[in-house]
Amino acid sequence: MRSIWLWLAVLFAPSMAVANDGDIVSRESYVPTMDYRQWFGKAFAPGDEALDPKADLTKARAYYSPTLYQALVDQRDVQVEKLTYESDGLKIAGVLIRPSTATAKRPLPVILWCRGGIGRYGGITLGDVLIMTNWARRGYVVLASQYRGGPHSEGHDEDGGADVHDVEALVPLARRLPYADADTLFLYGQSRGGMMVYRALADGLKAKAAAVNSGVTDLSQSDRPDAADMDALAREAMPDYAQEKASRFCRRSAICWPENIHAPLLLLHGTADWRVPTSQALRLALALQAIGSPYSLHIVEGGDHVWLDQDQARIDREILDFFAAHRARPLRSD
Repeated sequence: MRSIWLWLAVLFAPSMAVANDGDIVSRESYVPTMDYRQWFGKAFAPGDEALDPKADLTKARAYYSPTLYQALVDQRDVQVEKLTYESDGLKIAGVLIRPSTATAKRPLPVILWCRGGIGRYGGITLGDVLIMTNWARRGYVVLASQYRGGPHSEGHDEDGGADVHDVEALVPLARRLPYADADTLFLYGQSRGGMMVYRALADGLKAKAAAVNSGVTDLSQSDRPDAADMDALAREAMPDYAQEKASRFCRRSAICWPENIHAPLLLLHGTADWRVPTSQALRLALALQAIGSPYSLHIVEGGDHVWLDQDQARIDREILDFFAAHRARPLRSD
């Protein structure tokens, strides 16, 4: 009798939708919480880090202009949304930006933006969103993840472990967007985001090309002044920290497996980057050269971490022109 009741309970129970990676849980318009003058003054105020160069406010204002900021506020030529999406059963925060002209009849190529930092340190900023807005104006759908453990995301950041799935889950998400051409996919990563790009490619994510700005290629190489603090963050983040340290962090370091990177790479790095040594980009370029993998390398004299020569418009052009040059490249079938 008990088994009959259990059977009936299962039969007539309300159906529960199974969450799949990339399912959008919620979405809303991205609205800045401060006016342009407040944001600019905060974003380009002198930092606490003495090793960072003083921002060139003229260059900064030329790129991050009131006009660009107002475009984000008005959302006439672009649409900017905050997302929550599914990844490994976790709800992950992200951003979606697209031109207002994007339609199912005219789907646009997709860029997956991989941020830097660990956990809540280094989340996607309003400055990042403004850059993505400019990229969307060039005819791209841009998707970015805060990763698990990041701002407004569930879970625990693993600094290049299972959190790579949060980047990979953006691919099925993109496939469900009628105005996105997910078969014309590009990757962009900055700092730690470079590691995420390399890991996603090694996992088999198929991209036409990838660009990495000041990216980490070898986690074992760290002579930065705050190396002890960064090691403490990594120890807290990585569930496999002991094994990784014993193997010189090879699972997370592309320098150990350049043959697994199956996409043309644009490597951008500055000579004055004290957070991630320029040698990391140089060594990966040499490793790719040795095995005949396509890459382009641009070392910026005096360039700082991520911001390089502070001429963001030029960096935009270099990255998006690189993507455009590889748009027709056939993807590997394996």
